[in-house]
Amino acid sequence: MTNPDQAVGKMASNPAVHVPSLFQGVLCALALLFLWSGALATILMGIATAIFQDPTMGDPLSMFLLSALLFGCGALLLPSIYYGFYRAFSRPTVDTLPWLRRTHPALWIFAFPIILAIGYGVGQLPVLSWIVLPPLNLLAVGIPVGWMLFLAVRNLPLGSSQRLWGVFDSGLVLAPALITFFELLAAMAFLLPVAMYIASQPELMGKIMSLAETIQEAPPTPEILLQEFGPYLARPEVLFGVLIFGAVIVPLIEELIKPMGVWLLAKRRLRPAAGFAAGALSGAGYALFESLALTSGGQEWPVLMVARVGTASVHILTTAITGWALVQAWTRRRYLLLGLCFLTSVAIHGLWNGLTIYSAFKSLAEMRNLPSEVPTATGLSMVAPTSLVILGIASLGLLIFFNRVLAAGNATSVAPPNTSTTAEAPRESVL
Repeated sequence: MTNPDQAVGKMASNPAVHVPSLFQGVLCALALLFLWSGALATILMGIATAIFQDPTMGDPLSMFLLSALLFGCGALLLPSIYYGFYRAFSRPTVDTLPWLRRTHPALWIFAFPIILAIGYGVGQLPVLSWIVLPPLNLLAVGIPVGWMLFLAVRNLPLGSSQRLWGVFDSGLVLAPALITFFELLAAMAFLLPVAMYIASQPELMGKIMSLAETIQEAPPTPEILLQEFGPYLARPEVLFGVLIFGAVIVPLIEELIKPMGVWLLAKRRLRPAAGFAAGALSGAGYALFESLALTSGGQEWPVLMVARVGTASVHILTTAITGWALVQAWTRRRYLLLGLCFLTSVAIHGLWNGLTIYSAFKSLAEMRNLPSEVPTATGLSMVAPTSLVILGIASLGLLIFFNRVLAAGNATSVAPPNTSTTAEAPRESVL
């Protein structure tokens, strides 16, 4: 028969389950199952495409790159699963920050050109590229993102390892899922008048119907698509509509949702510097997912990888700024500052997207030798590539500048009074 005193002692030594941590572990485990199942299915599809050589089934390399994306993102969920379940049941965990420090993140960037050179060489060999390029693609995207993230968060409070990985994985998986959903809704609303316009143009409608019939037989090449629709895509109203959606609507949606990892910490006791670091973590997760999702093989692969570095620097900067401003609003009621910072992030993101659209317009005009129907747009498209480089470098410089300012003030700053009842590991580790 059990002694009542022993039963009470046993209950005291086994505290209640920490529900937020359990939720983190379960959610990440489900996401891992979904991602790795998708990776396996995509690999099998890629193998089938490579064996049967059927162009209607798609490109094997694209499928293998997608499978690497799904597998890599799933692997990055493992730390969150580990910390979530172990913390939920009060089990001791291992801190990953010392291990990360020993990898010397500041030196990671020196491996980037080597990976690009290997990837370019491998890309010339179709069969070998199917095997080697997918893992190289993970490294070519992940190394610059990790390096810039280190520059953004070093010497800033990161909290526990559980919080670090949870915030990062929120940007990696949860934010892209929500952003995709809301952007699809926005696109449907935005394309409704476009569909009405197409229906009123018999010639254009006929080309679209013809294209639909062609797709049933074999996917058309990009050259055929440009030949048929290039003149329509280069029209002023089309360019204006693409700019409104890509440089205004998309940044508004993404800058609201990208700091998902910070939003989940709304009830925590955070310093503004910790909000900046959490925003950088969440933004880096999103930048990693987006860059992997938008990559492709071929001779343009190294150029695309370099371009994605600039995109990642913009994503990390804007999300870090918003994360810092969110904490300022929560702890010091500086809501006007939050609004100004959010609009600044949207403006930076919108400028990047707008310049990218202008660059695409320039390429389209050159490929089709189209007349200059929009002189201003044509002039801007000439300087857009250079402006993108400047904006990417400026974003990285601002990340380093803000990091140094916040790190210098963090040592003497006092955390705001704790108004949260949510438990959190007391560690405020720095990288």
